[in-house]
Amino acid sequence: MLSSTHNLNEDKDIVQFIIMKFIFEHEDTAQLMAELHMNWYTDYDTLDAMTYKILSKPMHFAFNSLVSSDKEEFALELLDLYHEKLPIFSEIVKPKLLNWDADRIATIDRILINMGVCELLFFSTIPVKVSINEYIDWPKCLAHLKVVNL
Repeated sequence: MLSSTHNLNEDKDIVQFIIMKFIFEHEDTAQLMAELHMNWYTDYDTLDAMTYKILSKPMHFAFNSLVSSDKEEFALELLDLYHEKLPIFSEIVKPKLLNWDADRIATIDRILINMGVCELLFFSTIPVKVSINEYIDWPKCLAHLKVVNL
């Protein structure tokens, strides 16, 4: 019979059991997470430690601590500039598309190209080589996910 009273430790134990058995240790879930999140296997240990930290003191964990303020500031600035300057990026990219109609490029690829151009033009503190490498690697990861989903 189920008890009408329970405590926080019992709840944490139940949540931890579910997370460990059905997320971290379940082969099908791990495969699905790897397909959906390109860094699943490399970030597994961090996620496991973070889950333990949250479960051990759930009321004391600040989710905004997951991303540093400088990364959040960069992401918001990139997003704002991307939306503000999008027509400019399209005009820069279109002439470079030899034998390609811009409408035939996948939406995610167009977004990544435009974000890369935005970063190259407006974020002079980021080395050009770093920006180029990132915007080349991201589509490769996305392409890998598409292949896994076939």
